[in-house]
Amino acid sequence: MSIILLLSGLVATELIRRLEISQFEKLIQADSDRMTRILTSISADAIKQEDVGKLNNILDGLLASDSRILEATIFDPYFNIIVDFSKQSTPGPERLLTTNESLTTNNDKIGVSSPININGEFFGTLKLSWDASRERNTLSLLLRKISFTLLAVVALFSCLFAFVINQLILKPMGQIQKHLREVQQDTSTPNFQIHGSRELLELSSTANELGTLLELQKNREAELHEAALAKSEFLANMSHELRTPLNGVLGMLNLLEKTQLEPKQRDHIKIAASSGKSLLVLINDILDYSKIEAGRMEFESIDFDLYETVEDCATMLAESAHRKNLEIVPHLDAAVPRYLRGDPTRIKQILINLVGNAIKFTEKGSVVIRVGLLESEGQQVSLQFNITDTGIGMQQNVVDKVFESFAQADGSTTRRYGGTGLGLAICRQLAEGMGGTIGVESAPGEGSNFWFELPFEYSLLERGERSPGNALQNHKILVVEPNPASRVGIAELLSIYGTQYAMADSAEQGYELLSRAKEQDKSFDLVLLNSLTGDGTASGFRQRLKDARLLQNLHVVEMYYVTDHRSENRLGEDEKFMIAKPMCRNNLYRILCECMGEQATDNTVTQNPVAGEGSSEPPDNSLENANIHVLIAEDNLVNQMVAEGILENLGFNVVCADNGEEAIEQLEESTHHIVLMDCQMPVMDGYEATRTIRARTDHLADIPIIALTANAMAGDADKCLQAGMNDYVTKPFDPVELEQKILTLLSARGTGAPPDKNQRAA
Repeated sequence: MSIILLLSGLVATELIRRLEISQFEKLIQADSDRMTRILTSISADAIKQEDVGKLNNILDGLLASDSRILEATIFDPYFNIIVDFSKQSTPGPERLLTTNESLTTNNDKIGVSSPININGEFFGTLKLSWDASRERNTLSLLLRKISFTLLAVVALFSCLFAFVINQLILKPMGQIQKHLREVQQDTSTPNFQIHGSRELLELSSTANELGTLLELQKNREAELHEAALAKSEFLANMSHELRTPLNGVLGMLNLLEKTQLEPKQRDHIKIAASSGKSLLVLINDILDYSKIEAGRMEFESIDFDLYETVEDCATMLAESAHRKNLEIVPHLDAAVPRYLRGDPTRIKQILINLVGNAIKFTEKGSVVIRVGLLESEGQQVSLQFNITDTGIGMQQNVVDKVFESFAQADGSTTRRYGGTGLGLAICRQLAEGMGGTIGVESAPGEGSNFWFELPFEYSLLERGERSPGNALQNHKILVVEPNPASRVGIAELLSIYGTQYAMADSAEQGYELLSRAKEQDKSFDLVLLNSLTGDGTASGFRQRLKDARLLQNLHVVEMYYVTDHRSENRLGEDEKFMIAKPMCRNNLYRILCECMGEQATDNTVTQNPVAGEGSSEPPDNSLENANIHVLIAEDNLVNQMVAEGILENLGFNVVCADNGEEAIEQLEESTHHIVLMDCQMPVMDGYEATRTIRARTDHLADIPIIALTANAMAGDADKCLQAGMNDYVTKPFDPVELEQKILTLLSARGTGAPPDKNQRAA
């Protein structure tokens, strides 16, 4: 406001200056015209006759009559100087009249020209130079007075304005700002009141409300922080509590699988182990929840068996499919490599989600998992996974939004089939996180085909032939399978084995093919029989073959659903030749070879950096491991049994301790090469025990220690390493991984021998 007033004053001052100058110039012009008329009246004859002497006398008197006139010059009609008179100096070139300007300004001089007319006739021009210094000084003084007065008024008004603004606006605003700052700094401040305009009162009311909201927000943030800490603690505790019994379950299944079992028992163990691993994946997903919230989902790049990954998913979900009499069929094209580098856990997570959805929305028919090769260039390969069902299908408007969070076909779908609608959104996040894409084609009543494409790198394990073997090339097999998708899957597997085969879609058709083949002396060697043939049970079909004497030299392998509990009614010694659906490549090959007395050879040659050249299994390290003594510190008896059994199967010498204190006593009393240390134990936990061992000054201070813990939260590994442990294994642990870590730590010491008791290891 002060600036506006000041500018207004400056503009007014300039207007006054211009007005004064204009008035002064008008006065000078009027005086010059008056002087010209006087000169003309008293010297008309001299002007006409151009009498210079007489004109000089007249001009001298004229200039003497007015002290303001400095110079006078008379020009003829052609602007030539007739006479030039000056009080000060000799006339200069600037006194020449070259234009018709009536008024010119030069510093403190003002030149005014007036025409000389005698009786209406033009006889020349009189130019007078006037002294304007006095008038200019007078004008400057006036302008200074006006400026000082204006500045004083502006200053006074500014002070008054600032006082009013401070009292009515700035002071209340300062109160509001102080209140908000105190609220922001966690200072408990009551609501305040101010006096002022209606707008300020409304602003103060809003500030009080904002302060209250900030207070509530801070309290909410504190509660959320406490909830986050509680969630992290809960997840850590839940991880430990779930992993501890799960370690026992998976460990015991692993030990049980190494005992003498019937094929059906082995299949059941594999299904149980696969389900346990699926539960472990679920636990890991729950523990990754914070990463998902933060958008920092991590992906592995490790060597894995693609065939096993896909077939494990089919096996894992077989029970839920078979409970609805659905076929679940895995197909891997012959061109698809078996060993790749990628993240098998995330791939399995996507497959389980998509296949589970397909089973949920399919009432009859089949669910097919097909993997095909899209592109192979150098060390890179792209694969397409298709999950095709014969279910209810979807409308196009549903297809367009099916990968959105919480998306469902409609409300009735949620009520009928359940689910949150998050699964497909998570699948898209995982697929895109691995550099791939995902999509779906579907139509109402025609089923759905969910697909996703992923890039991989070839694994160093991938080399040589991909077929399981050629032991079945000279055998003929009849497949009795009513489900068309299952027939296609079995036909692809038998083609990979190089086997001659025929297909029957019913027991009646199978019986006719067997009878005709015997008549033509081209009998089949084996029948691969669906336990539910579509027009009768497998036991009825076998009895009919027995009555027709078609079972002679004919082996029967029965394919059964994992939900079929009628196995106790099987007939004959071929009961042991049974295989659970879905058909898996190596498992079917092994069963068929065993049934027909062939040696199941494997043509898949791999290069395993751990196992060595030409072997798909880890080498037998029993003789080497027999020289290694392992101390297990574990308070849980089941986990002790699991770890002890696994390590003894690997050939290690094992001793167990119930807590950290007992473990230290065992180390002092006998020789041990390495310690497997549980982190949470009574009396003395693993962290304290490790720190106590590392603080020693004898040979035990450098003994390798591997953490065996059920804790899998972020930071647990660092906690173990900070305590002095050399490595970290999460329960339930992989026996091969554990063995590799043991051998790696011991080989890093130079040998597998125990450290020198008389000298600390370097």
